[in-house]
Amino acid sequence: MIVVADTSRLIHFAVAGLLPQLGRLLGRVCIPPQVRDELVHAAPLAPGVLALREALSAWLVVVALDASGTRALSGLVDQVDQGEAAAIALALQLGADLVVIDDRDGRRAAHRGEPRVIGTVGLLVEARRKGQISALTPVLAEMRAHGLWVSDELVNRALVLVGEQ
Repeated sequence: MIVVADTSRLIHFAVAGLLPQLGRLLGRVCIPPQVRDELVHAAPLAPGVLALREALSAWLVVVALDASGTRALSGLVDQVDQGEAAAIALALQLGADLVVIDDRDGRRAAHRGEPRVIGTVGLLVEARRKGQISALTPVLAEMRAHGLWVSDELVNRALVLVGEQ
């Protein structure tokens, strides 16, 4: 399965200390150079950067955009930020099976292609169901405390799906 991720999802998992679980859940994850740069170069002392650097040497794989990816990127930069646009372009270039992205505009743009789109909450539900995290409630609270915006309605639906509510 080919998986492509954008920056924010990886940061939220890193800050919550869940990058190893994400790696086990998804296997190899492809990211464009723009996402790598946002992850480790833009804020080298930010929380989770060490874990992200370790993931880059283990299961995060940087893949450059080719001509088709660059064309796709140019059509996306007006719709979403640079990292999301590059991730979606890479997903289209690779014919990815799954794109990890939360931003509403990014999800819409990604849906125009073929890949299935999943966000942070969907990944956490899957990790909980597979026993990679013991409880969803504290993980969501931690991620929300560090800037993950997710509606109370979505949180409640997720908690119902995993039997925590």
